[in-house]
Amino acid sequence: MMQKIFDFLFVWGIFIAPVVIIVGLLLRNKARLLAKLLVVLGLIYLLASSIVVFLIRSETQKQKDAGVHEYLEETKDSDKD
Repeated sequence: MMQKIFDFLFVWGIFIAPVVIIVGLLLRNKARLLAKLLVVLGLIYLLASSIVVFLIRSETQKQKDAGVHEYLEETKDSDKD
């Protein structure tokens, strides 16, 4: 359950982080510290989200490759029979 929440937050982080950055830039003149904090947190969130999405995609690709290799091994074994 926790893993699904974690994955959801980071996958959607690619869309959420720019909104946080834009809000920070809009607040630039009114609350400077809050604006800087939002921009920095948005950038960190965007970077972390990108890394997590990359890792999820690479893991998915590894699983697909493993499935293809297993299928090829099974067909090779059945061809020998």
